[in-house]
Amino acid sequence: MYKENTDTISIITGSTCAQVAIDDIEFIDREGKSLLIYTSSYIYKTFAKIDDIAYPLIGRSFFRPLVGLIINFDKVRRIDKYEIEFESGRKIGIGRNNHSKIRKAYKKYLFRYPPYVTVDWESKPHATINSLWVWVKKERINDDKQL
Repeated sequence: MYKENTDTISIITGSTCAQVAIDDIEFIDREGKSLLIYTSSYIYKTFAKIDDIAYPLIGRSFFRPLVGLIINFDKVRRIDKYEIEFESGRKIGIGRNNHSKIRKAYKKYLFRYPPYVTVDWESKPHATINSLWVWVKKERINDDKQL
């Protein structure tokens, strides 16, 4: 019985057949008619269409700044001026026209994690740490007034 596995993508080339975990992908780059799928330990070369590869990546931490490039923000160590460095140490250059678009998307991605993430503390939904401190100060003032 066939069961769709949404955590991997299949790669079939002339010499290699593999299932690659989506979480292991650092980035995907189009080179001519072929795709290069970069993981921390291996580079897979396939002739699949980038749109077919991009479909299972929807809703994950992948960003497609160019038609031929898909970046996994979970694997990015940092974005410097015109360069992206991945956890594996691999670096790719980015042009100045795309730098601001990628940097803006990466900032938006980073705001999902501490210290920028919102918390639910004492049933205060969507409260940030700063707003919680304001709330605590107001409660202390109100307690003092009641005494």
